[in-house]
Amino acid sequence: MQLAYDLQWLDYLKFTLAHQFSSLVAQCFFTGIGAVLGWQFAQGEAPQAVVPAAVAIYCGLWMVQAAFTALYLWFGKNPSLLTRHRFEIGDAGFADETEFGRHEHLWPAVTRAAERLGNVALYVDAHIAYIVPARAFESPAQRAQFLATVAAARAGAPVPVPLPPSGLAPAGQQTLGVLEWLAAGLSAGFLLRPRVERHTPGPWQFLVVLAVVSLAQIAAGRLEISGDAEFNLRVWLSSWWTAAALVLAGWLLVAGLQPQTDAGPHPVARWLALWLPATVPVTLAGSLIAALHANDNLAIENAWLAWGLYAGLVLWALAVCFITARSFLPALRAAVLTVVLLCCSLVMSWQFPDRIWYSAGPAADAAEQPRLKLSQEVFEQQQALWARSAQNLAPDRPDVADVYAIVFAPYAGEDVFLRESSMVVQVLGERFDAVGRTLHLVNHATTAATHLWATPANLQRAVQAVAARMDRSNDILMVYMTSHGAQDFKLAASHWPLEVAPVAPALLRAALDEAGIRHRVIAVSACYSGGWIAPLASETSLVMTASDATHTSYGCGRKSQLTFFGRAVFDEQLRKTRSFEQAFAAAVPIIDQREKDGGKPDGFSNPQISVGESIRPVLQSLERRLEQRVQER
Repeated sequence: MQLAYDLQWLDYLKFTLAHQFSSLVAQCFFTGIGAVLGWQFAQGEAPQAVVPAAVAIYCGLWMVQAAFTALYLWFGKNPSLLTRHRFEIGDAGFADETEFGRHEHLWPAVTRAAERLGNVALYVDAHIAYIVPARAFESPAQRAQFLATVAAARAGAPVPVPLPPSGLAPAGQQTLGVLEWLAAGLSAGFLLRPRVERHTPGPWQFLVVLAVVSLAQIAAGRLEISGDAEFNLRVWLSSWWTAAALVLAGWLLVAGLQPQTDAGPHPVARWLALWLPATVPVTLAGSLIAALHANDNLAIENAWLAWGLYAGLVLWALAVCFITARSFLPALRAAVLTVVLLCCSLVMSWQFPDRIWYSAGPAADAAEQPRLKLSQEVFEQQQALWARSAQNLAPDRPDVADVYAIVFAPYAGEDVFLRESSMVVQVLGERFDAVGRTLHLVNHATTAATHLWATPANLQRAVQAVAARMDRSNDILMVYMTSHGAQDFKLAASHWPLEVAPVAPALLRAALDEAGIRHRVIAVSACYSGGWIAPLASETSLVMTASDATHTSYGCGRKSQLTFFGRAVFDEQLRKTRSFEQAFAAAVPIIDQREKDGGKPDGFSNPQISVGESIRPVLQSLERRLEQRVQER
């Protein structure tokens, strides 16, 4: 059977796009999305916004590649493919002949035959196929006969075999253009094997590819910053050491694979010309996710989901490296090069965490946190501040159940914790007569000279300092803690470059027990803070948390003035009542409604409270005393 036809750009575009959506990568992606949705519905949770966002990003990248491929084919940049073909089927195999050469394949080399949008594709590799357009057949019946003939010829051929020596005639062999290198690299970026055979880019081609990729990466990084931004040339230049390390590794790995008499271009150049554009899709996907999250358009509150997204991007990048490395290395050596990339990426994240764009202009001060500068003066200021703070704590008043307070905000990366802790100090002073009896521990670059650092050791010291001043049997200690929380119930602590360890419930419980403080009111505003209830609960303690042990709380982002819990309980309800129980009960439905209005993705935070029987009359007596004092004024 012989067929003659002109292969047009639309034929190849239809095949490429249909092939990608039927590929193993696409099937795994959409199967994974379906599994995530099914799991969320089974748990009774609303689908998180990250799921449709992931689908949108995947489809968006697919559409970008489709548009690029269409333009590439429209301008006829692959004349050896988009030309007149004479396709012939024989007993031993098939042949495809054009003016540029002749390809012959034995039937055992054909892995499968498929119909793609009316066209027929004969695959000789997982991603390489010969396309016969629908118009090459006189009728659908002839196309069906063609497929039946191919199926019969392939019967009993389980494995591919090498091409015969006459597999490709060298006549008229063409070199690849810049667009072809970019298209091949982008295909590899979507985990498709690039079709570059043994071609190698010229110096000017490589420079153009490098320039295009650099511009794409710079543009992707710009998406992560809203408003005015400035380009950080130093950071951008420092990132290229990884490419140099990979080139060196590739050079070493290819040693011994080529005959010493081979004076042709080195295959590492071919790999680099493929790998650079292949990194664009994963870079763009990561930047889009980061941009949506940074602008609060994509809430990722579930830690497992966040780490899953990060792991997916890392695995994608490693797979791209492996696929492009297979263009010049055996599988084992390509895997070694992929491991080198992973190691370089880890070092890059560790030693060069800065981004290539940073906020500039009037909005920069609000968007970018100032940095703590450690010096001998700062440490001496902290020591002096400790001495003054402990000395200035007001003493216990006989026959009065005084309220002492420790307000603890250990995460310097968000202004919301500084604002919230300051608000709590104000409320406790105005409503609970705690002026002069409060220690405010906070991590923030602007408060190193005015506030005590919020570290685990300082928290223990603060408990001891307060215990030394108060009547530990009759007075009340209020502890308020606000930060990010983790599923292991530890509060996040950060004050770079100062190293600060996270805070666990056991540390606070041990400090309070060792100090012998009897009456305790503890509030924890953090995700998963319900895990603090059991370790801190006692007959003489009131413990309330912003969420239960399995849910996140809300309102701890950069754009939040206060957390939902701190705002509702302390800034609103405790300004109306002096009863912690009443304030908590009134705040819970308000928090629930605000979380619904805000689109909280993982459901109601479900704040928790535990009230010991022995603490309740003490707090009621405090409430009466404070109300009476107001009436006497």
